[in-house]
Amino acid sequence: MMVKQGRISPNSKVLNAYKAQLPTLPQELVLIAIGLMLGDVSLQTNASGTANRIKFEWGDVNKAYAFFVYEQFKMYCLSEPRMQVRINANGNEVTT
Repeated sequence: MMVKQGRISPNSKVLNAYKAQLPTLPQELVLIAIGLMLGDVSLQTNASGTANRIKFEWGDVNKAYAFFVYEQFKMYCLSEPRMQVRINANGNEVTT
C-alpha cells in the first residue's frame, strides 16, 4: 500500500493504518539514516511539535544519488522525489 501525501493529517486513520503495516526499519537502513543525518539531511517538526520527518534534499547535480537513497527508503516515504526551484539568499535560482 502506498499512501500519497496530499494534506494527510499526521494522526489520520489512513496514515496510522499505513504506518502500522510497515515493517520495522532494517538495521542497514537505520545505519544509512544515521549517516545521512550526520551530513545530508535535516530533521523537521511541524509547528505544534506533534509530527516529525526526515527531509532529504540534494542539489540537482546529485539527482542520481537522491534517487538511489529514495530507492532504499521508498517503502517508508509518503512521496517520490520531486524537483524544487527556489531563490537563495544571494538571489540565485537553486534547483534541488
